[in-house]
Amino acid sequence: MAGPPLVDPDAIRAAMAEQPGPRPGRRPSLGWLLGVGLLAVSLVYAWFRGGESAANLDHRLVLVLPFETTGADPALQQWRERIPALFAAELTPDGPVRTTDPDISLVAWRLRGGSHEADLPMASALTLAEEMGAGRLLMGRLAGETQLVLMTTTLYNVPGGHVIGEAYVEGPLDSLPFLVARLATRLRFRW
Repeated sequence: MAGPPLVDPDAIRAAMAEQPGPRPGRRPSLGWLLGVGLLAVSLVYAWFRGGESAANLDHRLVLVLPFETTGADPALQQWRERIPALFAAELTPDGPVRTTDPDISLVAWRLRGGSHEADLPMASALTLAEEMGAGRLLMGRLAGETQLVLMTTTLYNVPGGHVIGEAYVEGPLDSLPFLVARLATRLRFRW
């Protein structure tokens, strides 16, 4: 039993003919051409501006991220997020090198996925440093026990991620501020 067709091809053609818009063989409108041109100019501007942002980074400004901690002593983990503030105290704004605000940096680090259990991947850390205007990125590791800890740091160039310098110190955990001061002194010569 054949009934009426579910879709009437003539009705579809008639509805399409009534729709506004470009038709085959019709030239694009002036508005459409201006829109495409504006998009192209915007993309070129964004590309050139991206190159400027790298040039505008302050190479005397360093983003210090919370240090990775390894070891059985839970006291190491307690220092993880405090280390950037210790570096900020050593690399003061009136000195030749300074850090980004450690509180703002910590919030930004957390928003990017950093936590007590997780570090940022290198690409994310470099992007964060660039967004904060820092021309340098300092990442490190704190390992050991309460009696003897080893702090290792690596200083990276932003945005490329090339290693500028590495330094390490060892000592008891209760002298951590002193260890940070020694590392900061060693790293000042790398700028």
